[in-house]
Amino acid sequence: MHPAAFASARVIGSCISTLPSVHPPPCNHTSTGNPSSSLGRYTRTGMSGAPWRIPVGYGQATGAWGGYEWRALRGPVAANLVIFGVLAVLGHWKLYVLLWLLPLATWYQLASRIRDAAEHAMVSDGADPLRNTRTVTAGLLERIFLAPYWVSYHLEHHLFVFVPCWRLREVHALLLAKGYGPRMETASGYVEVLRRVTATR
Repeated sequence: MHPAAFASARVIGSCISTLPSVHPPPCNHTSTGNPSSSLGRYTRTGMSGAPWRIPVGYGQATGAWGGYEWRALRGPVAANLVIFGVLAVLGHWKLYVLLWLLPLATWYQLASRIRDAAEHAMVSDGADPLRNTRTVTAGLLERIFLAPYWVSYHLEHHLFVFVPCWRLREVHALLLAKGYGPRMETASGYVEVLRRVTATR
């Protein structure tokens, strides 16, 4: 979701999709391709980033927050306390560690880095809506472990943000049918993207 673009979705988008993962609130990606933004820093040498995605990058990019200030962390901390509290009341507090904290500290960090690089690193033209982000043709294993919910159709998501995720593949097919395919920034898989962004000049 993009609560910065649609004020009515701000609370739902922030609380459900971002706060528990200690992730900065989603923006509308207007800074895609801007080297001064947190999104624009995914280049050959800038993919690694911080091991934990604390909202400091968001603050640097927009000026909305000031580094590691407590006010930037109140929401994520509160959301995690609620999750832990509910599971504790139900007698399953260990699930919070095994099914939330452990994946958040390990696989999520890697998967989100790869997806961010695939979506925004080294795009052809930051001013062209068909080339300022990338769609990746994900295989079955990639869809299961790396890009669920059709998130690999990121270009289509940028063009039509109101389209539900399960219809993005139809949007992709429609764009191809209309002849936009040669102009679109695409990749045949996440391995190809990683080769591009890690290749030497």
